[in-house]
Amino acid sequence: MFVWNLAVYFPVRWDELHDYGGVNAALKREVQRHRLQDAVVFVRTEGLIYNDGFFLNDPFMRANLIFARDLGPRNADLLAAHLTFRGYRWNDKRLEPMPEPAELSAEYRREDAVEDRR
Repeated sequence: MFVWNLAVYFPVRWDELHDYGGVNAALKREVQRHRLQDAVVFVRTEGLIYNDGFFLNDPFMRANLIFARDLGPRNADLLAAHLTFRGYRWNDKRLEPMPEPAELSAEYRREDAVEDRR
């Protein structure tokens, strides 16, 4: 039985391990390649057994990178809480910068103007 599993079953399962449940190292490599700092990466989670990226979060949320579930329009709430962070979307194995919402950009510019006056 052991020999059967080793010869027949294991090679098939070995090929599946690099992308188990939709989680793989591609997101981590892309984040490192782009040298992201002060960023929120929104990850789509539909149909995944596990969620790509969340294991990369600092358990105490002190890091300058946050990996969060993509909630569509509600993503702006998280970006509003982290005004200096830039939003990115991990979609189909691509890291895409998100456009800044106009209201967040305007508020961010107002805060910069206040700090410049100090």
